[in-house]
Amino acid sequence: MDKIDQLDYAETVDKIIELNNFANNFWSNSIGWAPIEAANLLSKSRLDWQVSLSYSLKRWDISPQHGARDGDLILAWVNLGALVEGTLKVISFCIFQ
Repeated sequence: MDKIDQLDYAETVDKIIELNNFANNFWSNSIGWAPIEAANLLSKSRLDWQVSLSYSLKRWDISPQHGARDGDLILAWVNLGALVEGTLKVISFCIFQ
């Protein structure tokens, strides 16, 4: 595996997409092996949105259109914030269940 600090932006985003796809595939099929309460909670956590938000990171590698710099910066931070929040929810669920 490549060292994360040696990846460029596009490679880093691809890794984030890969990891969120893995988490989505793994946890979305938890019915049958995870406790029913946990499986139900995970099915409501919308891990598919994490994957979609990960793909959205690709848009922040291009220059904003004229007049959209501040707006795009705000949206990029919201994109990152939503990804971090979703990841922390999954991690905390795994630790405390």
